[in-house]
Amino acid sequence: GQTVTMNFTAAGIAWLNAAPVNSQAGKKVSVVFSGTVTSVGDGVIKNTAVLWPNNPGFDPAVRPPLPSNEVKTNWGDLQVQKRAAGTSGAQGTLNGAVFEVYNAVAPYAASCTGAVQPGSAITVNGATQFTSAGTGLITIPGLFVSDSENPVVNALQRCYVLKEVAAPTGFVLPTNPYTAVTVKIDSTTIADNV
Repeated sequence: GQTVTMNFTAAGIAWLNAAPVNSQAGKKVSVVFSGTVTSVGDGVIKNTAVLWPNNPGFDPAVRPPLPSNEVKTNWGDLQVQKRAAGTSGAQGTLNGAVFEVYNAVAPYAASCTGAVQPGSAITVNGATQFTSAGTGLITIPGLFVSDSENPVVNALQRCYVLKEVAAPTGFVLPTNPYTAVTVKIDSTTIADNV
């Protein structure tokens, strides 16, 4: 239901249609824009578009629209339970641990074990830090896994790295604050005993 309009100026049209030496015939014109994911539903978001070339009034009698191919993006969730060392089950869960999540250097490695993070923490739902609460849980919804256009096309999983940046009151950060995790399409990856 959203509309993106691109208009060439007279000079732009002249450039597109210049004599054969400068002709742009056969070349692509790309329009790039950003969107915000508001819900991941079943983990697969499908997108299509309709192109109305040389038809600013969107009148099908003037020229019918051209449909795009369908593009899909794939998403998964991550849930982490923070515990005191040596505990299991309902025992030892800790609230107040603060984590950040990072893209992995090799996001589509066969195994995420040993994944390392580059750069800055990513933002999810406007937040870059996530704090354990309730039964020591943090939930990070809607982490990107793959899409139908870019390599690895429709990959079923993607590697991320968690970093604990603040320990709960009365505890210290672990020697290695990083935890490699695997996020899969349309499922909640549960990282236990972090």
